[in-house]
Amino acid sequence: MIPRLNRCLVKLGSFSKRMDVSILLFGATARDILFSHMHGIESGRMTMDVDISVQLPDWDAYRRLGEAMRSIGFINKHEGHEEKFTDQETGQEVDLIPFGELAQDGIKIIWPDDQSEWRVTGFKDALNNALMLPVISDNGEMFCGGGNWYQVIYIGHLWDIAVKGLS
Repeated sequence: MIPRLNRCLVKLGSFSKRMDVSILLFGATARDILFSHMHGIESGRMTMDVDISVQLPDWDAYRRLGEAMRSIGFINKHEGHEEKFTDQETGQEVDLIPFGELAQDGIKIIWPDDQSEWRVTGFKDALNNALMLPVISDNGEMFCGGGNWYQVIYIGHLWDIAVKGLS
């Protein structure tokens, strides 16, 4: 795993413990982590962003979580895209996608600002069904500062993988 990604995941793991939320990592980065840890397969492809999702009751909770991310060094520099953050320390781009009670029928979210619809089908199941992988520090040691491990699951035919930050 590249150092900036690893440092960002360690930071997000500590953040999830402090905020008492579970972070679900999905998309190409999650797939690459699973293939590397479980099968020793390096993708050779590097996506620029990390897609994370958090189960939340409403949009106010999402905005509070975004404010908390900004307080630990993430910035939102894409006007009109409140889901896009960048870790100022590492330069790692992170997309924060909510799911949970704020989703209509657990299937889709509708962004309040522009009314665009995004599907979040399967995120709850992904959060509940996972394998565990450790987060490793830059020097190769298992990260123990926050006791962070990540749970990894494969979402079947969707070809997405979810990683849950545990505290």
